[in-house]
Amino acid sequence: MLERIVTVLNEAGATLDHMVKATVFIKDNSYFGVVNQVWDEFFTGTPPARSVIQVGFGHPDLLVEIEGIAVLSD
Repeated sequence: MLERIVTVLNEAGATLDHMVKATVFIKDNSYFGVVNQVWDEFFTGTPPARSVIQVGFGHPDLLVEIEGIAVLSD
């Protein structure tokens, strides 16, 4: 789920270390543990601030969506 974010960040000259905030939308709160496991695999240092929200997605196959904010400093 975070591979796409890594790709977008890399194309902008950034990495996950540049992320300062993320909002994770999950279809069911039972996915929270899996989200945490994956999160810890990708963010080995200090992770960004994060909110996790259960939502009802319009598409039945959509389980997780992530919105992220990254900051590049000069």
